[in-house]
Amino acid sequence: MLINCPKCGFSQPKDQYCASCGVDMLSYVPAAPPLWKQVLVNPVFLIAITMSVVAGSVVYIRQGQRDELASRARLLRSGPMMVDQSDNLAASGPAAVPAQTAQPIVQETAQASAQTPAPPEHASDASAASAAPVKMLASAAMNPTTAATATPSATPTPDASAAGAAARRDRVVNAVIYYTEVSRQALDQMEEESQGSGQFTDFGEFKAGPVADIAKRLTRQNGVQVLQKVSRAFDARNAQQQWFVGNKTADNQDVGITTLIVLDTSIPGRLRGEIELLKSFPEQVQGDVTLRKSSSPAMNFDIPNKYGMMVHMALPRQIAKDGEDLLGPEGIMRIFESAAFKNQSSEFTLFIDFDTSAP
Repeated sequence: MLINCPKCGFSQPKDQYCASCGVDMLSYVPAAPPLWKQVLVNPVFLIAITMSVVAGSVVYIRQGQRDELASRARLLRSGPMMVDQSDNLAASGPAAVPAQTAQPIVQETAQASAQTPAPPEHASDASAASAAPVKMLASAAMNPTTAATATPSATPTPDASAAGAAARRDRVVNAVIYYTEVSRQALDQMEEESQGSGQFTDFGEFKAGPVADIAKRLTRQNGVQVLQKVSRAFDARNAQQQWFVGNKTADNQDVGITTLIVLDTSIPGRLRGEIELLKSFPEQVQGDVTLRKSSSPAMNFDIPNKYGMMVHMALPRQIAKDGEDLLGPEGIMRIFESAAFKNQSSEFTLFIDFDTSAP
């Protein structure tokens, strides 16, 4: 029977001493390998290194995406804004929204409209002007074919005539914006359907995606309660609109949601645009009540007719109150009185239903 020496590896018949190096093979204990060798061959260390590299790559990519979205949001805010009050705020009377608050913005919008160049006189110029889409932040990035779709063909078509250009310029799209409370089960189902469109976006506090047949789904039987409704009409001259829904504090600060929608109505059979939201609600911080504001990135969409958009946003389950500062509740503020919302079995969700049947 042959055995190997534990020190030099020499093979010999079974004996106490190695015939090559003379070591006592029965009592010899090999020296432990250096600590760095033990660490390098440890599978736990190798797995930790791999996971650290993967996590670092993910964080780097996500940070780059957030920086890009933040720059787009800043670019969007720098454009002209047209501010209107919601149906609920208008009904609450002049005390709710002082006239001097909105007057400077309305004057700025009027000045911007006065500086808009006159429409071209020739048919070819009118065609080119109408085919140019409303400036949007990365609508081409959402759908690589959109740039080709929006570019007019060199071959004359019926739609490239002066009549077709005028029809696209005068196209009106009515939008009804529903601010709702949706059961968790119904919201999960609609989000799952929307994810199949390839345009569902998830920014944590804000999630958005296209949904079909919105008006038919907003019923209590489907787990949806409408808290407030706002109507807006979009055309080539009113492609960008912004408004606020909510209430005021006693010191005239907005508590609620500001909605901004940019819509391109010039493309037959499709709607392209983007949505941006700003939410502002009071929170308790170190014993003081302060307004926490959170703005969404620009959420782009490119949808066919008969489709609308769904936007779910995370709201605080209850709002902090400093005495009786907060007026209300009414409109969207009613959700904070809902037991289902407080126990997290329902969520606040915004639905935008586009009607393209207007002349």
